[in-house]
Amino acid sequence: MSATQPTSIRHPKKQSHRKGAAKTATKKASGSNATRRKSAIERIESELPKDLRDFSRLVRRDLTQLEKQIEGAQKDVGRGLTRALREVSHQLGRFEADGERRWRKLTTQARHDAVKVLRKLAKVIDPPKKKPKTARIKAKVGPVSA
Repeated sequence: MSATQPTSIRHPKKQSHRKGAAKTATKKASGSNATRRKSAIERIESELPKDLRDFSRLVRRDLTQLEKQIEGAQKDVGRGLTRALREVSHQLGRFEADGERRWRKLTTQARHDAVKVLRKLAKVIDPPKKKPKTARIKAKVGPVSA
């Protein structure tokens, strides 16, 4: 554009040129996958050490760090499992205590029921002995004086 033309007005040829440029840019972008792959490989190769000794040092260092991370994670998992086991054990103890209380209550109730049944059975088998009423009356009234 020239300096005399305002920037808001665009020339028609330049607009069509820009559209074409956009199309070619997308073609270039899709065609550059191979280039991207090459650049990624080159980047990885540039990050690798030049000799095997340096490479093995890096690998050992990374393995040591990984082992420490794994040990830490195992400790955390172990602590979590220990805590969960302790909680389950306490809960089992509470269930046992509650069950023991319920069992004692049931057995106490069962004993009371058994006593009631035995008393009823005793009443049926051995009716209470009747004392003679006349003897009591005579004893209360006393001898008759004539």
